[in-house]
Amino acid sequence: MSETDALLKPGSVQEESSGGEIARGKGDAGNASGEKSVLEIQHRTWQVNFIFILVAGRSFAQGISSITPVYFRDWLGCSTSVSSAIANVNLAVYYGSGLVGGALADTFAGHFSVISLGCLIALISLTILVGFSMFVESIGITVTSLLFFYASGVMGPSVSAFIGDQFLESQSVKRTSAYSWYYLWYSVAGIPSTILLPIIFDITEPWVAFLLCLIAFLIVMLPFFLPAPLYDKRPPKRGTYVIVCKIFWSALRKCFMSKESSHSSFLDRAKEDNDPERVEDVKMALRVLSIFLTLPLFWGIFFQINSLWIFQASDMDCNIGGWVLPYAEVGCLNSISDVILIPIFDRIVYPLCKRLGMKVTPLRKMVSGLCATVAAVLVAGLVQLAIERNPDDLLPVSLIIPQYVIVSIAEVLLSVTAYDFAYSEAPSTMRGFLTSMWFLTIALGNGVTACLALIPFASSTTSFLLAGLTVVITVAFCFFAVKYKYKNKP
Repeated sequence: MSETDALLKPGSVQEESSGGEIARGKGDAGNASGEKSVLEIQHRTWQVNFIFILVAGRSFAQGISSITPVYFRDWLGCSTSVSSAIANVNLAVYYGSGLVGGALADTFAGHFSVISLGCLIALISLTILVGFSMFVESIGITVTSLLFFYASGVMGPSVSAFIGDQFLESQSVKRTSAYSWYYLWYSVAGIPSTILLPIIFDITEPWVAFLLCLIAFLIVMLPFFLPAPLYDKRPPKRGTYVIVCKIFWSALRKCFMSKESSHSSFLDRAKEDNDPERVEDVKMALRVLSIFLTLPLFWGIFFQINSLWIFQASDMDCNIGGWVLPYAEVGCLNSISDVILIPIFDRIVYPLCKRLGMKVTPLRKMVSGLCATVAAVLVAGLVQLAIERNPDDLLPVSLIIPQYVIVSIAEVLLSVTAYDFAYSEAPSTMRGFLTSMWFLTIALGNGVTACLALIPFASSTTSFLLAGLTVVITVAFCFFAVKYKYKNKP
């Protein structure tokens, strides 16, 4: 049985501890013996499947992002640039609100409670969105769509961190595989939504599409919440964010009080007034953040698949075999590519590289993802250049496929890897915080895309400009990656 099969089947508890024994760790406060029994480990691994069900429902509902720009342009009469900007602002809110969710989870509520709150707000906002879309109320639709993306974003970091919580520290291989399958589930559920919603938009009223998203979200909530007592719900580490601020303030104050210092790090000054272990945790978190800070541009490019690349398809011939597809259908190419590529990389490419003697580390995967991003943007720019030079002769929409496949390769190499990297390299007290920081880089990337959409450049010029910027970002990323020291050697 493979590692992935063991992960997804109940009763499979082959741990990675030395000697082939079942790994035991300290349990929750309610476990009187203080140790996890074999049965508890089995339940905890099995429960990941129920989290995946919620992931699938969120992904289907978030198919709204593939039709938002079309809705604002074709139904509400906004310009192409404004529609693209609004779509990316929605996504920026979605990923940016993860910072709030991470703070709540780490400091006050815990991951499960934050997921519950996000589900409630998402259901309310989707219900209101269905009502507003019946009357084509543009302001109401804009506000409620933002609220939905905010609610989904608040629970985003908690969902990914909650998956990691279901594994022991000794189960790192299974946890890494789980994050690959997490992304796969998310992509699989995205396929029907990105195929169905544009068709529904094309043949009926928009509110029907929003209602379908609401129903899908309702269906997946029940199987997620029913086994709630069986989840490993770790309590929040109260005061995490307050302690981080206190450590920074203490170090800054001592820096001004005494310019001369024997400390090797700026934050080491805070050890005199704070717990040295917590100071080291903050330093470790900053090292991970140094990697993340170079990545917003990747997301700025990636999320063109939900705006600029969709509108690129509207200028192409969408007639395939006598059937004229809605141009928004191209959005499904990313999900389909992910579904195909994730198992290929997880089960074939990475193991093959290891057998060939190549050291496969998270940061090397992420650098490869950035290189693939450059290639994807160059291909998109060449396609757009061909469109601009042949305005009277529509090019077949199939020409857009390569850029989607290449950017999906970049996503698998970079984004899937980053989820596990953020969890495994973060101090146990700051996992929700660092996961939310990862989501914040995605939010900043969408902000970049929204701004670019409003700049009156030719689309091909924008693509080539982004390709050049990504090369610069890749060099900067390599600079930080070379200096990075892993918490656990990969």
